Amino acid sequence: MFCQNCGNEMPGDSRFCPSCGARQDSPVNSSPVHIDPRQSGNSMQTPRPAQAPYPNGGQGPYRDQYQRPYVDPATQQKRNKTMLMVVGIALLAVFIIGILSIFIKPSINLNKYLDVTFEGYDTVGKAVVTLDSDKIRKDFKDVDIYGHVSWELDKADSLCNGDTVSLTWDCDDDYILEKFGYKLKYKDMEYTVKDLEEAETFDPFEGVSVEFSGIDPQGTAAIVIDQQRTNSYAEGFMFQLDRNDGLSNGDTVTLTFSMYYDDPVEYCIENYGVIPSPLYREYTVQDLNAYVRSSAEISEDCLDDMQSQAEDAFRAYVVREWDSSESKLESLTYLGNYLLTVKADDYWGTNNAIYLVYKAQIRNQYSDRGKSYDKVNDVYWFAAFSNIMVNPSGVNTVDLMDYNTPGSTVEIDTNISYGWFGTKTWRFYGYPSLDALYDAVVVYNSESYNHEDNVDGSTKSQPAQTSDEPAGEAGIIFPDSSSVLIDEADARALSDEELRYAINELYARHGYIFNDEELAAYYSQFDWYEGTVKSSDFTLDMFNDIEQKNVEMLQKERESR
Repeated sequence: MFCQNCGNEMPGDSRFCPSCGARQDSPVNSSPVHIDPRQSGNSMQTPRPAQAPYPNGGQGPYRDQYQRPYVDPATQQKRNKTMLMVVGIALLAVFIIGILSIFIKPSINLNKYLDVTFEGYDTVGKAVVTLDSDKIRKDFKDVDIYGHVSWELDKADSLCNGDTVSLTWDCDDDYILEKFGYKLKYKDMEYTVKDLEEAETFDPFEGVSVEFSGIDPQGTAAIVIDQQRTNSYAEGFMFQLDRNDGLSNGDTVTLTFSMYYDDPVEYCIENYGVIPSPLYREYTVQDLNAYVRSSAEISEDCLDDMQSQAEDAFRAYVVREWDSSESKLESLTYLGNYLLTVKADDYWGTNNAIYLVYKAQIRNQYSDRGKSYDKVNDVYWFAAFSNIMVNPSGVNTVDLMDYNTPGSTVEIDTNISYGWFGTKTWRFYGYPSLDALYDAVVVYNSESYNHEDNVDGSTKSQPAQTSDEPAGEAGIIFPDSSSVLIDEADARALSDEELRYAINELYARHGYIFNDEELAAYYSQFDWYEGTVKSSDFTLDMFNDIEQKNVEMLQKERESR
């Protein structure tokens, strides 16, 4: 039998074609069948004509256009899975593309639209940078980068062939991305200068210099032109400084060669066939005197000169204003200094001041109607020198005759009647304590000045030298026993007689009238001794604290022998 679909021969009892798989409606014989009506009972059937091997008349396999081909179920299931997989992959691809379109933005490569060229002449060449914003607007749907994309060249003029010029981008990436949806892409670049024309050059700064004067940090600069210079090309041009005041040592100023209305390079090329090079020159500020900013900048020689002047001033004050019969300078001791430096560089007042601090010990003596006062009092005093300068070589300059001393006074009251109107008092210029002087000098000026504290309040007092005679002579065993504690070892080294005089000289300094004739005769031979206080009127309160301790120690040493 033959397949009703493809026409191929197949077994007679087949329901499906083994070639194409088409279902067969009924068995088809390969040859005509003749039916005997008598063998079919009462029924009579008309015999069917025999069919050719190909139903379409022998022209090839014939398929009914309405007949659906048979597909094996396993094959069909495999085909369905493949189709689902293809659809899934397509959907995933669409999803990924959608996500990427959110996070990955198209970019604009600015370097593709950038052009850097060089023009002019060698040594005075210029760099020209062009960014084709019109093409960017055309390529990227009217993206306007104006005001949001810029660049900077490290050197744009005075260029020579072979120089390297660096370009650095400065872009507002966020604005372009948010406004237009594009990400900017750019890279800093370096370019080598080339193809500049060669031309003869001349130095416009020949015979031109800059001089500096004044005091750091308020120095000034001035342009000096040698009238005998031979460079005729530079005649009629001008020179300008970028700054000419408020200068400090180490600063740089730039002098520029220019014209009022024309470009100097173009003018010189056109009129002289030469070019000026360089167009500017830098000068370093130097050799300015500077105001001292720290005590380390004050030399020992300068400090010694100021100390000498300060001590001369104090002694002149003693001679001029003290009553020598009542007040005597026992010691004047240098304790150190306070250096004040101004906080603001543009301050136009006193830029610095050094306060040399002294401790003066003054013996005050007075007696009236059987009462007496004999005591050493401390007064703190200063001499201040201002605007001290130092040059680059480290040499100081200061006006030694321009100094200040305290205007306030310390009052010493004896509490002893002085006539009908009060008690005997003395007033000395200075301060009663080191703290009071510090407040008046440092704290008072702290708003405008920094300070350096170089004062040692523990410095031992030094006796004042009032004559050329050595302090250890003229009947004195311990010259400073009124102001300095005597070392016990020194006391033990004395003979009995020396120890006796060491004790009594403390009494003699206070004008004690000795009842012992030997002691009275001994001390009367010295000019410094004046017997003014009777022994009956003398009290230990007339000693200061140091004197009392020295007397006690010496008496103890004497009693131990």
